[in-house]
Amino acid sequence: MRKFLGWVVVFLVVVSVATVALASFTDTKIDVSFRNIRIIRNGTVVKSEFEPFIYNGHVYVALKDIAKIFSTPVEWDSDTNSVILGSKTKKYYSLAEIPFTEEKLEEQPDGSFVNTGSSFNEALSGVRFATINGEVFKDSLLFGGSGKEYFKFPLDQKFDYLSFVAGVTDNSIAITPDDSVTIKIFGDSKLLYASPPLKPGKGAVFVRIPVGNVNVLTIEKDINGNSILNAAIVNAKLTVKKEQ
Repeated sequence: MRKFLGWVVVFLVVVSVATVALASFTDTKIDVSFRNIRIIRNGTVVKSEFEPFIYNGHVYVALKDIAKIFSTPVEWDSDTNSVILGSKTKKYYSLAEIPFTEEKLEEQPDGSFVNTGSSFNEALSGVRFATINGEVFKDSLLFGGSGKEYFKFPLDQKFDYLSFVAGVTDNSIAITPDDSVTIKIFGDSKLLYASPPLKPGKGAVFVRIPVGNVNVLTIEKDINGNSILNAAIVNAKLTVKKEQ
């Protein structure tokens, strides 16, 4: 057993899962065990720059070696004491990460719509499951029932593009073959996109639209017919604007 000194802990990755509590800065000497540990990826031995070791029953491998294996840039930010894997800035946001306002509209005899309730909720998006054409999606924005419904998202002109897949969920039942759902996307009340009629078991559409100048994004579901059709938007992703 050899003494291990001076290896900055933040550049190590633990093979097993462990909980680490952040505390004040300290320098601690530890005893570790070197046993000529090899790194093997897909049956091939990978040459490491720093020798792995065992400490408290866990195998530690230099993060720099792991990053090299998976072709991921790694950088140490001394200003924030942070290890940065990949890009310093986030390139994409899931729509599930953006708080939204949900509003349900009730159609009146004269054809107008009245908002019957509004709720602000950050948790619903991204934890609701949807099944479209037999495929289960976790990151789903669900529209349910027979009424018109829409969600509003504050984008504040921070994103270049919105992409998603839209379809009618498999648990929907159409009363007539012509009943369908239309998904509409508005940017500050301006129509940016309207889907073709979407029907149960009839596939889905992939959409990618520019939203660079949009402050408030509205995603609306409208039913054509009298069926109770549940629609979903899945894998929704917002591309962050590049720095000028």
